Amino acid sequence: MRYTANKILKHLMPRGLFVRSLLILITPIVLILSITSIVFVDNHWNRVSDRFAETVIGEVMWLSDMVESSRWEYTDIEGYGRTHLELGLKYMDGAKLPSPYKDHGSWERIIRKSLTRALEKKSLRDYRIDISNYKEAIYIKIQLENGVLEFEIPARRVFSSSTYIFLIWMVVSAILFMAIAAIFMRNQIRPIRALAKATEDYGKGIEPDDSFKPYGAREVRQAARAFLEMKARISKQVSQRTVMLAGVSHDLRTPLTRLKLGLSMLPASDDIADMKQDITDMEKMIDGYLNFARGADIEEKSEEHDLSAWIPSICDKYKSTLNPIHLDIADDLNIRIRANALERAFMNIINNAHKYGSEIWVTASKVDIPYTPYIEIHIEDNGSGIDEEKWEDVFKPFYRVDASRNTQTGGVGLGLSIAQDIILSHGGKINLENSAHGGLSVCIHLPL
Repeated sequence: MRYTANKILKHLMPRGLFVRSLLILITPIVLILSITSIVFVDNHWNRVSDRFAETVIGEVMWLSDMVESSRWEYTDIEGYGRTHLELGLKYMDGAKLPSPYKDHGSWERIIRKSLTRALEKKSLRDYRIDISNYKEAIYIKIQLENGVLEFEIPARRVFSSSTYIFLIWMVVSAILFMAIAAIFMRNQIRPIRALAKATEDYGKGIEPDDSFKPYGAREVRQAARAFLEMKARISKQVSQRTVMLAGVSHDLRTPLTRLKLGLSMLPASDDIADMKQDITDMEKMIDGYLNFARGADIEEKSEEHDLSAWIPSICDKYKSTLNPIHLDIADDLNIRIRANALERAFMNIINNAHKYGSEIWVTASKVDIPYTPYIEIHIEDNGSGIDEEKWEDVFKPFYRVDASRNTQTGGVGLGLSIAQDIILSHGGKINLENSAHGGLSVCIHLPL
């Protein structure tokens, strides 16, 4: 039960920091205003209304007694009521009280309760209260022995308009202060949003805007500076790795070239042919190491591309050297990518599918999930597939399913490692599945 309640609360809570922060500020204010209003209306305002009602009803009953006893002339009583008590009188000889009036609002019920309590205390006569026009006047009809005496009472004598003014000022002030708090909170959230956007872009391989600078509260500036320092260290490390392996590759190519030249001048023999093949294999390994070191080229700028056109163009470029490719690409797949790096990843995967199957299937579609939409790409073949327990291992550098390490039956074992490195640098993920066509399916998610 507790888990279900927490799950429901988590589902109902807004996801944005700005809205959550506003809720933290607004909820106590609303609660305090609600409690204050209830206490004020139930106690102070009711008490004041009761005092007003008791005073007015006392005057009404006194005038009713004076009319019924005939101690004064009716015209004198009417004049006295209008002049000194602000009460209008109207005597209807021989009349009877009408049916009880109905209330149509909360204010009418509150006023009626106050007047009814006062009448029950001070009178044994039947009465009717008409509050249909309470904003201007309230009418009370008293049943006398020979007729009905109607009183017209000004609204200001029954309840105080300061109640409205107090509630209006309270609500307006609360709205004003909440608006100021919202503006202030928005300014505090803006640097956090900028940091989140820069971090997200960098995770997708998009270089953050040069205008991004640490600003805002001390803790936010500290986090932003830490991000910029981390970004600089990562870029420096990747650059140093690429330069180092490029230098090693260059240094190794020189003696290999001399060996290759020397072997070409020797008489042909099986041993010489094997040695030439070893040199060729070593050159392939060096190229593989360099490609792995280069990985997702951080120097390449990301650009907007429509994958619904980009993927077919890549497949058309290499279709003469590949097995038949079946495409099922959805429309409107716009995304920012580093095209050259992603092409290298795609071709590493497609070449594997070509190597181990006779047909290739490529599908791409958009998955619209709130807050985290992405493009899903599947590259499948109809080959023999890979054992499920090896799915994680094939992404390790230099791992080959073919344990013989023969370059004639496979590469260096860096193809999927390079592809994974590039996909991850775009903020995506890559994993293997069993294909419906009998072989292997490589599933790629690229966040939008």
